[in-house]
Amino acid sequence: MYATSSVGDPGSGEFGRPRICGIGACTVDVLFVLSPVQVSLHSQLATEFSLQVGGPVATSLMAAARLGAKTQVVAQVGDDWAGRIIRDSLQEVGVNVENMVLVPGGSSRIVLVLVDPNTAERSFVFRPDSMELATKEQIQAAGLEETVILLVDEASPCSIAAARVARRARGTVIFSGSWAKGKLRTLLRLVDICVVSDEFFSDWSFQEGAPRSVLDLKSASTAAVVIETHGKDGCTLWEAGESKRFPAFPVAAVDSTGAGDAFTGGLVFGISEGWPMSRAIEVASACGALSCTRLGGSQGLPDRRQIESFLAESKRR
Repeated sequence: MYATSSVGDPGSGEFGRPRICGIGACTVDVLFVLSPVQVSLHSQLATEFSLQVGGPVATSLMAAARLGAKTQVVAQVGDDWAGRIIRDSLQEVGVNVENMVLVPGGSSRIVLVLVDPNTAERSFVFRPDSMELATKEQIQAAGLEETVILLVDEASPCSIAAARVARRARGTVIFSGSWAKGKLRTLLRLVDICVVSDEFFSDWSFQEGAPRSVLDLKSASTAAVVIETHGKDGCTLWEAGESKRFPAFPVAAVDSTGAGDAFTGGLVFGISEGWPMSRAIEVASACGALSCTRLGGSQGLPDRRQIESFLAESKRR
C-alpha cells in the first residue's frame, strides 16, 4: 500500500533486490521526423531517423535507472534482432534483464513512429509481438515479495498475478495506463497509484468496461492516488479527496514520444526514494520535459545531475 514511509530511508540506496519491477510492453521504435515538403502524392521525405527501445514500462524503467534506481524488467521478447536490441539497451542503462526471456522463433514488437516537426506530435503503426508479456515462472522468479514498487501498463494475466503477489507483500502497485484491455477492472482493484493521460479515456472509449473519466477510474480502483497527465499543460494530482494542478516545464520540444513514460519513470523513482508526492511530481515533470528535447522516448532521458541542473535553472527564471 502506498505511503511515503513504506519505502525505507530516502536516498539510502541500501537494498539487495531491485526496488522497482516492471512488467509491460517492450518495443523497438523506428522513428522518422517527417519533412514538411512532400516529394509526390505517395512519397514524403524524412529529415531524421532513429532506432530506439520504447514501450511504456520499458521507457519508465530506463528513466528510473538513469536517475539511480535499482530496477528490473520481467518480459518476453522474440529471439530476433529487435529482441536483442531491447535487452541490450535496457541493460546498458542499468535495468536488470536477468528475468527477460528471448523466446526462440518469437517476434518482438516493432513500432513505426512518424513525428510531425511542427508540433512534435506523432502517430504510430505497430507490429504486435507473438508471445505473452511474461510467464508464471518469470513472475515467481521476480522476487516481488521483496520489491518496493511494481509497475504495470496493462491488465494481462501475468500483470494481475504479479499485482496480487506485490499487494500481499505490501508493495506499491502502480498502473501506468496505456491500454484499457483485458481484465482492467480486476487490475484496478489491486493498484495503489494510477497514472493516466487525459487521452486515455477518449482513446479507449470504445472498449467495454473501460473507465470514462478520472472519477470513474477512481471509483473502479483501490488507488489512493490518481495522476492525470495533460502533456504540455502539466498534470493533475487526485489524492485524499482533493485535486491539485501542477504545470509543465516549458521546453523547445522536438518529439513527445515517450514523454509520459519518462514522467512515470521520474515519479516511480521519487516514490521509491520516499519523497512527498509533490517533489516526485516535480522531478517527473522535469523528466518528461527533458525527454521531449530529443528524438525518441529513450534518447533524451536525463540523469540525476541533469535533473538537478534543469530544476535549478527553472527556479532562476
